Amino acid sequence: MQHSTAQYRKIQLTDAKPVEHLKLESRSARCKYNEGFIYNKDYMIYQACDAAVTFRPDRETFQIKYRGYGFAVDKKGVYYQGQFVKVDTTGLRVLASREVKEIKGYVNGIAAYYWRTNGGVFFGTKRLSVPDPQTFEALTYCYFRDKNHVYYYDQIIKGVDPNLVNEKLSRDELLNEGKNVYYKGKRLYYKGEVVEQMTSKIFKTSKYVLGYDGKEDKQTHSILVELHSEPFDIPTLRTLSDSYLIDKNHLYYIPSFYSVPDRGFRMPVSKEEFSSIRAFTEFVVVGSTVYHEREPKERYDAATFRVIPGHYYYQYDKNGIYNWRKKLPFRYTKRPEYGKNLFYIDEKNLFIYEDQAYYRDSGDSIYIKDLSSQQIEILKQGKTSLKDLLPPHKEPPQKKEKYDYNLYKVDGHIYIGEELQKDIDAATFEYLTGYFYKDKNHIYYYDRWSEKEAHFLMVEGYDVATLKGDSNGFMMDKDYYYYGTTRLFKNKNVEVLACYTGYRMGCSQDRTPTTDYYLFKNDQGYWLAELGDENVIRFLGTELKMSELKND
Repeated sequence: MQHSTAQYRKIQLTDAKPVEHLKLESRSARCKYNEGFIYNKDYMIYQACDAAVTFRPDRETFQIKYRGYGFAVDKKGVYYQGQFVKVDTTGLRVLASREVKEIKGYVNGIAAYYWRTNGGVFFGTKRLSVPDPQTFEALTYCYFRDKNHVYYYDQIIKGVDPNLVNEKLSRDELLNEGKNVYYKGKRLYYKGEVVEQMTSKIFKTSKYVLGYDGKEDKQTHSILVELHSEPFDIPTLRTLSDSYLIDKNHLYYIPSFYSVPDRGFRMPVSKEEFSSIRAFTEFVVVGSTVYHEREPKERYDAATFRVIPGHYYYQYDKNGIYNWRKKLPFRYTKRPEYGKNLFYIDEKNLFIYEDQAYYRDSGDSIYIKDLSSQQIEILKQGKTSLKDLLPPHKEPPQKKEKYDYNLYKVDGHIYIGEELQKDIDAATFEYLTGYFYKDKNHIYYYDRWSEKEAHFLMVEGYDVATLKGDSNGFMMDKDYYYYGTTRLFKNKNVEVLACYTGYRMGCSQDRTPTTDYYLFKNDQGYWLAELGDENVIRFLGTELKMSELKND
């Protein structure tokens, strides 16, 4: 490891710029409020897009569970965007959302959430009539089921068996129950005929092969479009996988993840080869050729080609295991056969082949050979990672305490990457808020977004001994309240009353900094600040008149 020898560059605190005429400007923002929780000493505020709710939870047991959706709990119950719902909190899950209010000029409006605990199912704060909440789950954003029923939003769909629902073929407003297909909670018909679903995107009746476009046609009001580019033999048309279909005359590749362009789908395969066809999601084997989508791939052995179940981006044949062009780094001695000498542990990103194991994710990989049968069995159970199985001498001797990207403490020292920060007192080093840290001597700003390598800046002007961060992202010492390196006002009984959206990026070329308006109160009175760019502040006096803050 290297040692940091350069002295940290010092920066000074600055004061917020006082102005006399600051007012709230929407600046074309989607929401009035910056959504989220605000903490104060005796109460909290939850700000949704267009409403704010003050609430007083039990702070000792208060926990935010789904921050982005506004869910929290304490010993008394659940807080849905600040509104209290008295219910057992065990098994809390957010299931789906539904738009309840449009926002002019924006595609997405304001949503409310379907959620449940073991004690009930709710839409927002409304309790729904669901007899078995513990088995209630989402199938899509609008279809749900429990052990007895299937629901379209909160309405039971009569006659649908929850055990027969095909989850792989159900998407958006479509529900598949074997041969029965539902759209918006009702049986799906096309020109008077019941529709049969073939794949995620393809349907048929006795007269038509149909593609699902994901939206209703403005003229026909149908979600299905007729496909005429191929002379499908409809009675014999059947499914091989979610992307491949076959009839008595042709093999077809129709992608399952795009809208369906009616431009021809057949594969260059003769009828004589039909008996040799084997399909695997996005692959198909025809005779001695393996196709990915419609392209032949010569790297594979067709006779032994397979894919890892549920993960078609991993393939294998008699010669090895592949992730597309990359061959996994095993020592191959026998033909890989899934379930015999080849296993994939999904939750651990772990391959096991013979007496070897290979772990990989986006930024790391580990390969180990010569594992014992006992070690193999431990890994196959899925409870132990390959890292945990490493012998002690291969595991780093000290455990890293991570603070941020590339910033960590290990063996009593602070590092940025491989560089030792020798001037920092690691024993007293602690996180404050945002990118701010302190030790017993100094305050540091971690500049991880620098054009050069990440580094510390030393900030002067705080009272180091008393400086701390709060849950709202601000800092305070015995004298003042701060927004980053900007001094706002005296730290005397400060309350954060609201956070309004300020400037938001207009386009990808817009370099104007994002801002928010904050309304504060302290012993001096009320303050309005726009923070994020020039950091300006207006003293409002000892009485708050909201009408004076809004632009006409």
